Amino acid sequence: MSEFWIRSLASGSRGNCWILAAGSTRVLVDAGINAKQIQSKLLEAGVEPESIQAIFLTHEHSDHIGGIPVLSRRFGMPTFTAPETAGVPKWGGKALAHERGVRVVPLAPGEPACIGEITVRSFPVSHDAADPMMFVFEHQERRIGFATDLGMVTRLVHDRLRGVDALVLESNHDVRMLDEGPYRPEDKKRIKSRLGHLSNEQAQEFVRQIAHPGLGALVLAHLSKINNTPEIAHAGMRAVLDEVAPHTHLSIALQDEIGEVIAVPHVSGAGRDAATGVGRAPLEAVV
Repeated sequence: MSEFWIRSLASGSRGNCWILAAGSTRVLVDAGINAKQIQSKLLEAGVEPESIQAIFLTHEHSDHIGGIPVLSRRFGMPTFTAPETAGVPKWGGKALAHERGVRVVPLAPGEPACIGEITVRSFPVSHDAADPMMFVFEHQERRIGFATDLGMVTRLVHDRLRGVDALVLESNHDVRMLDEGPYRPEDKKRIKSRLGHLSNEQAQEFVRQIAHPGLGALVLAHLSKINNTPEIAHAGMRAVLDEVAPHTHLSIALQDEIGEVIAVPHVSGAGRDAATGVGRAPLEAVV
């Protein structure tokens, strides 16, 4: 059975980029650090940059989109995203869809898209962007959920991510740290709003609701450097998992370190509910 895994190259307010592999297919999820960094991190992770077949873009904020134009011109891979996302003016007035060398493939929420051996199902989320979407990646009856920028968990989010084998989930801020921290009042209000980012507490409550025996791995993502710490996020979520899904492997995606490989094994039939296996690369991202 072919491999199926996801790995963080960068996760945080200064840039986000993930590599996902299914069989011989390699794609990026977001590309918010510069192209030179992405190439270097891919090589460090053992992936040839030329092997990347597509980029799946969640939304147009600079920490998710910044490296796409150069990567597109250099390697020619298409970017799958919502038309509204590609049409937002950036970089001195240019929208992504109008950048030289960029090929945008429109992605409609709910409609499956296939690239190589991966089927991708997108779904809309609540965030302060033109038309933000998150993803469920499918390969040989296995599913990886991805939700890193959302201000609230809607019923749709709950339904789309229920039953995934592995989950990348935003755990952006600790509410107390945000309230007592240096951000301007208007920024604090935006972050805590329905169009902002999930707090540790919101992420924990969501996982409490959707945890199941087949959830082999959970990666906490997009942690704030100012309003959160990996220790706080990890400890709070581990306490929840110990109650509802003690077998689930928990890790943290960091801004400046490549994360561990989160691999989803193939388990058929009744054995699927007992799946606990994940890629156990050294836990460099867990603190």
